Amino acid sequence: LSLAGVSGFEGSVTAGSDGTVGGTREGAVRFFLDGMVHTFVALAKLFETDSPILTAGGSTDFDLVAEIFTPVRATIATARLVVRSGCYAIHDDGLYRDTTPAATRSGPHFIAAAHVWARVLAVPEPGRAVLDAGKRDLAYDSALPQVIQIYRADATGHGSHLSPVAVGDATITALNDQHGYLSFGPVENSALRVGDIVKLGISHPCMVFDKWRSVLLLDPSSDPSAGGTVRGALSTFF
Repeated sequence: LSLAGVSGFEGSVTAGSDGTVGGTREGAVRFFLDGMVHTFVALAKLFETDSPILTAGGSTDFDLVAEIFTPVRATIATARLVVRSGCYAIHDDGLYRDTTPAATRSGPHFIAAAHVWARVLAVPEPGRAVLDAGKRDLAYDSALPQVIQIYRADATGHGSHLSPVAVGDATITALNDQHGYLSFGPVENSALRVGDIVKLGISHPCMVFDKWRSVLLLDPSSDPSAGGTVRGALSTFF
């Protein structure tokens, strides 16, 4: 082994972990990243490579990483500064929607690129439905999935066209291994039916890519009410 650099993960830093009382999380993250920079510079003469690496990895504070790491090159000109944030490439409808720089400070606005589609298997009682997606299919470590939209196949029954179904307060309340439990309010025209399709937004995309070996690639310009146009399949490597 050779000493090649300093690596850290600022994503798990919490408010006050810089030793202050009542301090902000941003302040604690800055304290953590400053510590990484200090360690990196202090080790400069011990690195066993001409291009030592300084790298941090969260998808919530990548702007702070870039801001605090960039001046290092004034001291170590050959430093490789690597930002390992990966969730920005997929984004989500939960954790990162609420914590990315655009939501908390300023920065690029991202749109969730991955969703899980489930089908209603049963409506055992008014206001409750059982879906065919559970913990094997969905991320649940940071938050339960969110209902983005519910669709119903057209009258032909062939599913060639999907019409939006208006549901009040549609919420995933629990997941078990292979099923999700959906609670909902009044539905326009008729009750939620077996066969209705639910588009689910995820929170924390890493967990989804841990569960799916391949995902379908939809044409973003296609009409989602028609199910979207599948352009291919992408293999995942988590």
